[in-house]
Amino acid sequence: MVRLGVVVLIALVAASLAVAAPSRPKPALATSCGAFSDFEPDWSPSNGALLFTRQRAFGAISSVYRIGADGRNERRLTPFGEYAYDGVWSPDGGRIAYTTFDLGAVARIVVARADGTGAQVAASFQGMREPPTTFLT
Repeated sequence: MVRLGVVVLIALVAASLAVAAPSRPKPALATSCGAFSDFEPDWSPSNGALLFTRQRAFGAISSVYRIGADGRNERRLTPFGEYAYDGVWSPDGGRIAYTTFDLGAVARIVVARADGTGAQVAASFQGMREPPTTFLT
């Protein structure tokens, strides 16, 4: 569970994400797992949106998504068909970074605008170990 101001993010055991606030006694389900798992949440600097990773099944393709703090406007930000995960916000909220991994064992750190457009590879690494995605300030 992550506390940010008066809003609380709860990563549920069922691999869904829920958002709660003092004014709302019952947490609101932000994502529902269905046939996938939602994990690795990261709040935007303004707390108005959330990045998370969605994986369809264990070992399957994963994508980075964005959803509003109210649980609305869910949108996939990474291209379908690649393993994308570990999305984080830049300190000003204008960009995101995430990691991709391909079947050739190449990991890449990608930087894009907050809406997922303009993606560019910032670094790539050969092998199964990649550094965590983060922005340095």
